[in-house]
Amino acid sequence: MKKENMRIKENIRLIDQISAINDIVDYYFIDNKYVPYYADIARVEAIVNNFIEGVTFDEDEYIYDCVMNDKELSELVHRFYFNDSKPDVAAKKKNQENKKYLDIMAYVAVNVNEIIEVRKQEMIHCTNEKRNFLNGLTEFIVDIDSSISNFANLDLTKLTPDVVETATKIMNQLKDKEITPDLVSDVIKNAIDFKVPETEIYEGQRKQIGNLQNLLKEERDKNNELEKKIVKFEARNAISEE
Repeated sequence: MKKENMRIKENIRLIDQISAINDIVDYYFIDNKYVPYYADIARVEAIVNNFIEGVTFDEDEYIYDCVMNDKELSELVHRFYFNDSKPDVAAKKKNQENKKYLDIMAYVAVNVNEIIEVRKQEMIHCTNEKRNFLNGLTEFIVDIDSSISNFANLDLTKLTPDVVETATKIMNQLKDKEITPDLVSDVIKNAIDFKVPETEIYEGQRKQIGNLQNLLKEERDKNNELEKKIVKFEARNAISEE
């Protein structure tokens, strides 16, 4: 650990607080498991990484251990913790001095709790898995629908009779119809007895993976846009305050 004029940031921006919220939430869910026992480690690391400057860590160093073993760094981190161990005059004075930082952590905590509850419900009901499956399936069906107009041009002599029969049945169900969730559901029910070649199964899996990658890209783009809006908002506030 290297320290150079280590201190709490003079201006803790909203983007810093949002980053801390996301860091803490991620610690609650590791390898698709809910692990709340990492909460204290998450809070300490989020404070150091987002609210304190002038300190760097080596790759093999554990931030939580560094905080516990370095008095100066520990004191900075604990300014974000409400002191209720000794309800005396000194403790009340400390809490008053740290009110700015306590309010920041209160905001962080409220948002962390709300996001965690949402993610827990998504895990319980497999919301993300269902969404990804339906998106991938809809994309697959739309691809089939778009190929109906070209079906007459296919060289059917190169296809096996089973493949031709299966493709014909699926396309006939979709022909001249608008693709809707209900239609997709009906196609699934009607296709249960179809013998789908393994190559088509692998292709469906590939498309689901591609769809998931697109969703992740969309989330990253949304986060980038949010950060730009926050920076502009803070810039306007800074100008108005001047």
